Order: sequence, then structure tokens, then C-alpha cells
Amino acid sequence: MKSMHRLTDLLASGLLALLGAAAPASAQTTFLVGPSGLPQIRDAIALAAPGDVIVVEPGAYAHFELTIGVTIRAQQAGTVQIAFDPAFVPPGCTGSLTCLLGLGPTTLVVPPGQTAHFDGLDFVGNQFALPLQGLTAFHRVDIRGGTVVAEDCTFSTTGSSALSALDATLVLRHCSATTTGTSALIMTGLTATRSIVHAVDSSFTGSQFLFGFTPGNPGILLVGSELHGSGLTLTGQQGSPTGLGGPALVLQPSIVTGARAWLEGSTLVAGPGACAVEANGQAVELDGCTLTQASTCPSTPSAQLLGVTQPQPLQLGTTFGLDYRSEPNGFVVVFAAPALARLSLPTLFAQPLLLDTSGSFVAGLVLADATGAASAAWSIPSAPSLVDASFWFQGASGFDLPLQLSPVAGGRLR
Repeated sequence: MKSMHRLTDLLASGLLALLGAAAPASAQTTFLVGPSGLPQIRDAIALAAPGDVIVVEPGAYAHFELTIGVTIRAQQAGTVQIAFDPAFVPPGCTGSLTCLLGLGPTTLVVPPGQTAHFDGLDFVGNQFALPLQGLTAFHRVDIRGGTVVAEDCTFSTTGSSALSALDATLVLRHCSATTTGTSALIMTGLTATRSIVHAVDSSFTGSQFLFGFTPGNPGILLVGSELHGSGLTLTGQQGSPTGLGGPALVLQPSIVTGARAWLEGSTLVAGPGACAVEANGQAVELDGCTLTQASTCPSTPSAQLLGVTQPQPLQLGTTFGLDYRSEPNGFVVVFAAPALARLSLPTLFAQPLLLDTSGSFVAGLVLADATGAASAAWSIPSAPSLVDASFWFQGASGFDLPLQLSPVAGGRLR
């Protein structure tokens, strides 16, 4: 076992102060969905206010539209399935082509200043034939603005990108996004457009276009977006009737901005004949990554990045830990905050900070061993009032400016 220097309960008083500041307000309401409560998640959303919590009992539930920042948490992770349900097609929709073409997704439009948080949900990629010749509705998750956090969630589809984000901030921990089938032009695990994505310990898998007439789809497609990831697995389309494979990661500029990616400790698997990264002139930096690709592919720029792994979610009465991968014999300063907000300080940090600096503080300092491994841990008190409080961490390391930042970790207390 690699030796690590562990600094336990560093600045415990400051951490407790942050937990207290992040505790939900007393006005927060919790709704129960399932046999013991409301029949559908959409019923709870209709009653909820920003900051409320929706707890879902095991079972299958209909897709929904979310326009407020709430927490939707499975009572038991992995036991809640969400799929497209034709019973909830709006009245009169069958007579409107525009309405029919918009059917299928669970849609998230989160207002500025609010955060939607999903915990332990399984978004099932089912499909349904629409009452119009040749049209099919495919379930997927579309984020159309705002901040969305997902922990221990699965996203799948059979006819589109499993997960898409437009003008959004998306934070993922221990999630998977997978597309299968041959029904749409863009068949990625994740398509992010003009968005910010932080992902830790997650996987993304792309599939093929109808009949394989185009080059294969990637695990992640970034269009004018940022991806900051650690411990990821990205898999491009693994073949088609024409033998075309897909890259693991594709970057494209948007009209207004470029795309950029930092990946540490990740695995990128391209399909036959494809390169793992298709950068299209956009900036990509890799550190400690494994690439499976064609032998003719150009090398991808490498850098000393800061990676992080979060083995467990935040839970009351436990020791919460983060494992960092830094420079050998280096250090990691761990910042913490109760909320997320992007801030770019290029002379100080090589990547944008994703913590709200108005409530942030230094939660710890850990030293890396000769392999670059470092571990930080904090004791979380058993205080029921802290359930569903947000708590975020981002590490910084390096011997020269700008310092390297890790992807953000943390989440909501369970």
C-alpha cells in the first residue's frame, strides 16, 4: 500500500462553521414521493419551492420538467427509475408537430442562483412510438441553463445524447452517461454546449449514427465548453456497419468561445481507427491518462495536473475523505465553500475556481508522498440539521504560479 501523509480534522472549527453556514434554512420542506406519499416526482415539483427536498421511494416514475432548484434524492440509491411515460403527454399535443418533436426528455431549466441536485437516480433510456408516422420519443436528460449536480446517478438513452447541457454548470460524481442504438445524429454520453463540466469518478459512452454513415460519436462532445475531470472513463463508438469508430473526446469551438479540457488519471478509449482525442485546435491537457487509439494518432499535450478521487459521499457521523494526486513530495491546499460559482484567476490558478469565494476558507493542507499521493479527511458530526447541506472542496497545488486546481468534489450531506 502506498504510504500517505494524512492530516485529520485540520481546522475543525472552521469546517464546523462552514457546515453551520451551509445548513438548510428552517423553512425547507421535504416531500415524499412513492407508495407512502405523492404518486409522481412531478407532483412534488409542482408543490416545491427553491431549496426544498424531494425524497423518492423505490419504484418507477415518469419523466418531468424541473424549473426550480431542489434536491431530488432516492431513498435508497439505485432503486428509483425515471423514464418517459406517454400518460403524461400534454392534452392536444398529438395535433401539434412542434409539441410532438419536443417529447421525450426530462428537462431541467434551473434559474440563476439556484442549484438542482440529483442523488441516486437512474434515468432510463426508454422509447415510445408517437402518433405520427415514423416518429419516436426517446427519454434522455436535457439541461437548458443553470447549475445541476448529480451524484451516484445513471443516464442512458437509445436515440440521442444521454445527457446534454446548454449554458449550464454541471457537476458529476460517480455517475455514468451511456447511449446505445442508431437513431440520431449525435449519440454521445454527454454533449456540453457553452457549459462548465466538473466530473469525478464517472464514465461516458458514445454510440453510432443511423446506419453508421458518419464518423463515430464520442463519449463526450464539448462545444465551446470546459471539462475538468479526474478518474473518468470516456469511450467512443466501438464500430459500425462501415467500420467507423469514434473518439473518446471531441472538442469544438462555439461561435463565442473555445473549448478546453483538463483530464487527470482517466481512461480514453477510441473506436477502431479513431484517435482518443479530437481537439480541432482547442486546448487539451492530460496527466496520468491511458489512451487506446490508432497508432497514427498525434500525441496529446501533457501537464502536471491535480487529480482528486472521492470514494464516498458526504454522510453524517462519518469521516469524509478525499484522495489527491499531485506532484511527488508536493502539497495540496484544500479550499471549501457551501456553494458553487465560477471565478477565473489565470495568474494565480491554471484552471477556473468553482467555489463561491464569498463563503470559502482553507479547510486543510496535506503533503504528498514520493508518488504524488495525498489524502485529507474530516469528521462530519451527527447533526440531523445538516442533512442536505451543500459542502464543496477544491484543491490547489504546485511550486510555481499559476497553481493547479483539482476538479470540485463534495456534494450534499446525507
